[in-house]
Amino acid sequence: MAHYFNPSPIIEYKLPGISPLMIVNNITARFKISAVLKTFGAIYYDYEVKDDERPDIIASKYYDNETLDWVVLLVNEIHDPYYKWVMSYRKFQAYIIQKYGSIASAQGTIRHYEKTIQERSIDELTGETVVKRTLIVDSTTYSATPSNMRRQVDCYTYEDELNESRRNIKILDVKYIDIIIDAHRTIFK
Repeated sequence: MAHYFNPSPIIEYKLPGISPLMIVNNITARFKISAVLKTFGAIYYDYEVKDDERPDIIASKYYDNETLDWVVLLVNEIHDPYYKWVMSYRKFQAYIIQKYGSIASAQGTIRHYEKTIQERSIDELTGETVVKRTLIVDSTTYSATPSNMRRQVDCYTYEDELNESRRNIKILDVKYIDIIIDAHRTIFK
């Protein structure tokens, strides 16, 4: 993520009480990649991020340029690469300990209750299995729900499922990279 802020526009900024102007990246400026790509009907590929794999590694692998890590992040609408990118196992364990005090504490603390509202079904068009859907409910509703239709979710499980959901990203087809770079340069001259 060393290159994440490189394509951001440069601005002059004056901190109150400090006399010289500072030259900084304007991290508040946003580039909406989806609008540019809709015009061209861009193609994306599903990708599962491996443990310890960073956006710059993926950019190097697919675009032969690690400085295009910002494209990987923007395509996936990840604006906070430190907390919205999938954590490695070690980093995740450290995060849980820092946030909850210990793994055991996180596993022993109920975060919420879920009620299953739809079991597995087969999509008639694709033939794929649809994963069950759940709702977060209060403890009274949870208690009144049959045991095969409910689940207690502890803090560890919640954080783990959230982290794992970040593992599946989209990779933009390499033939659209020049379009993105040109559009970015035009917008942030």
